Order: sequence, then C-alpha cells, then structure tokens
Amino acid sequence: MPERVAVVGAGLAGCLLATLLARRGLTVDVYERRDDPRRAGAERGRSINLAISARGLDALGRVGLDERTLDDALPMRGRTLHSPTGALAFQSYSADGNRAINSISRAGLNHALLDRAEETEGVRLHFGRRLLGVDAETGELTFDGHTARADVVLGADGAYSAVRRSIQHGMDLHQDFLPHGYKELTIPARDGEFALDPASLHIWPRGASMMIALPNTDRSFTCTLFWDKTEFAALDTPERVLAAFREHYPDAVQTSLDNGIVVLYQRCTHLGCRVPFCNSSQWFECPCHDAKFDRVGEYRQGPAPRGMDLVAASLDGGRLIIDTNKIVHGMPPGTNTTHQEPSGPFCV
Repeated sequence: MPERVAVVGAGLAGCLLATLLARRGLTVDVYERRDDPRRAGAERGRSINLAISARGLDALGRVGLDERTLDDALPMRGRTLHSPTGALAFQSYSADGNRAINSISRAGLNHALLDRAEETEGVRLHFGRRLLGVDAETGELTFDGHTARADVVLGADGAYSAVRRSIQHGMDLHQDFLPHGYKELTIPARDGEFALDPASLHIWPRGASMMIALPNTDRSFTCTLFWDKTEFAALDTPERVLAAFREHYPDAVQTSLDNGIVVLYQRCTHLGCRVPFCNSSQWFECPCHDAKFDRVGEYRQGPAPRGMDLVAASLDGGRLIIDTNKIVHGMPPGTNTTHQEPSGPFCV
C-alpha cells in the first residue's frame, strides 16, 4: 500500500477524497492553487449553488456532514420553468410532491469539507500552491517555487486539470469543451421575503442557453447564467445587458434597473462609513479602509463584503419615487455590469 498520497485540488471532491483516504491510514497532502477560501473569501461571481440529492448526502454522511449540510439547506420539491412571456410551469420531483433536492451554498460546503479534512489525522492542507507539472515516473510535483513527492498523485483540480495536462503526453486523448461560460447573479429578498417560490429550482430555458435560480437561507436567490461566451462578450454596455434581460428574462428584471435607475445608499458595506464620490477616478471611495465601488456601486476592491446597498426606486408617471424604508443588499464581489475602469487618480 502506498505511504503518501497527493491530492491536487481542495474543492469538494478533493477534500472529501483526502478525508476518506486518511481514515484508511494513508498520509495525504492536499495542494490548492487558491489561498484558503475560509480566510480569503469565496471566488464570487463564479460559485454556482449546488442542488444536492440522496447520492451527495450519502457521500457526505461517510464523513459525518450529511445532517449538518441539511441544517443549512433549503428543500426544492420541483422545478419551475419560466417562459419568455412570463408564464410559469411547475414540475414536481416526485409523484407525491414530498421528495426534494436541496439547495446549498457551494462555498459553505467547501468550508465544511476543508474543516473536516483539516481535523482528520494524516491530512495536511497546502494553499497557494499552483501546480506547474507532475512527473508520472517519480511522483514529483512542481509548484511555483516548491517541489514535493508522492507515491500516488490524484487530480481533483477541475475541467482544466493541470494534473491531466502533465500526464497526457503519449496518450490517445481528445477533449471537447463547450463554448459556454457562466456568471453568477443575485435576486435579493423583496420586502424581506423571497422574490420567487423558495421550494422550487427556477429555470429560464432559452434554447442553447439558460438561467437558473436557487434559494438561499437569507431569502435571496443565487442565479447562474449559462451562455455562449460570444453572447457574454456582446453585452459590453449596461444598456445591452438590460436589453438582453428584457428579451430573455423579462420577469427577472428588477423594476429599478429596468427603469435605468440606481439609487445608492452612500455607506460602505464594510463598517458603515460614508463613501464620497471621487471626481478624478469616477468611483466611490471609502476614506476609512480603502474600499472602492464603481459609479453604480458595484464592489471593486478593499475589505467590503459586497457592493454598496441600494434604495428601492421606481418611476410613476414621470415621477421618481424613492422608498428609503426598503434597502436592498448590494451585489456580490465579481459583479461587473459596467466594466468601468477608474478615469484618473484615486482620491484615497
């Protein structure tokens, strides 16, 4: 039996695999290119919530995380299809309507699996280790400024696996990649309640592309757009983004955005400092802790957990109505609808 195993990739599969192998008495080193996401924060904008069913729960149960996962999950008993006209069609996942799949946060599950791996004897986690190559004969792994060796190397590093790339030479290997990309969006809670049915997975099927929405425990929905990359590239202005949503997802467009209005709550979402607008950079800049937001309040840098919060606004017969009693959480880091770069020097 090999004495030392290297797992490349500390995502869901890598962490679970490392824990199970260590419980069999193996020494396992897990190498991850990212910084520790429990401290650095999740990569927002590309997370994709998970819908976990019986098979996934069975795997988590083997490391004692099935009940904990369900405590943070929302059951979805069917899917709701949204047509371009706004008509809805519900499809139950079971004949009796009682069976469900469960909406959970990918980042939250990754954190739980990292914790379980870290507390398992025989597992060591190594972050900030970007794999450059693997020697299949010797088991030597080469990272930026670091090398390691293992008896067995297991790749759990995703679709663009560096492990696969290193060992594929001489193999009859062919890969096809879909032309699609994906982006994460958020539908915030509306007046403190879910804006859509929380007991359903929402799908906007549009031929070769689609959008899905899964409920969160804070009563928001995490949406994921699956589009051809050329379609994403064509949406290079806010006007084109809104036009595309009006055409494909009319029932998902927020009223304030549909009217071309963004009313910002001019407080930093880090500690609540007032955020002045910098005329030279054309960004909002917090003088306290260097958080920065673009002209529509989307997060750009610094310690803030999200973009600037919004105040509900609408147009009624040519009148602008602002409801200061309704504050909508700002968009998560990674949201970038304007692609606005700073126009000049920063004020802070």
